[in-house]
Amino acid sequence: MSFCQLNARSFASLFAIAAFAIAAQTQDSHRTLRDQVHEQGSASGGTASSVIRLGHYGFKEIVNESSLIVEGQVIGAKAHLIDDEKSIVTDNNFEVLQVIKDTKHMVPARQALEVIMPGGEVTIDGAPAKIQSQVSALTPGGLYILFLDPVDHGKWQPISYGVLQVKNNIIECEGSRQVLDLPCKKTVTQFYEAIRVNAGVNTGTDGTFPESGNE
Repeated sequence: MSFCQLNARSFASLFAIAAFAIAAQTQDSHRTLRDQVHEQGSASGGTASSVIRLGHYGFKEIVNESSLIVEGQVIGAKAHLIDDEKSIVTDNNFEVLQVIKDTKHMVPARQALEVIMPGGEVTIDGAPAKIQSQVSALTPGGLYILFLDPVDHGKWQPISYGVLQVKNNIIECEGSRQVLDLPCKKTVTQFYEAIRVNAGVNTGTDGTFPESGNE
């Protein structure tokens, strides 16, 4: 086995351990964010990294592990408490502009996806509550390439290191520096070529990768 992956490969476990991060601050695992608001006038906490990887983990693994790779834009975002009120997640409305990998033919271009990210800020009974995630939040209006897996009720979440921002047609890798062979500071077209050549994956919604047209 070339590498060992502990815990879930995606951000799903971040939601579960957010309560632990809050408990570490408050020394009381039973307190919810609403409890903190009522007792302190505000609430805060954080999430920790949920993935430990030993051995090589690179761009090829990120591409192969993701069910869906899309380029698109965040057109809206709304944070909310999770059911146990011990953490916050943000639902991002993500418009797909380009489908890069979709072996199960699940998503056409121009479809809006709901992408879940850990953390966010809400108001509880008139007081602020915030969960700060180690995973950078998606910025409304921002362009991204996302490496996604499906979750319940038609929603999606990025896999580990599966968020790359596109600025001025250049791939930015903030938050993914541990993956040394990511095509950072490359154009979007060069990124598509890196997937073809380096990751060894050559399938999209129609069996081929689209031409970006971005130089």
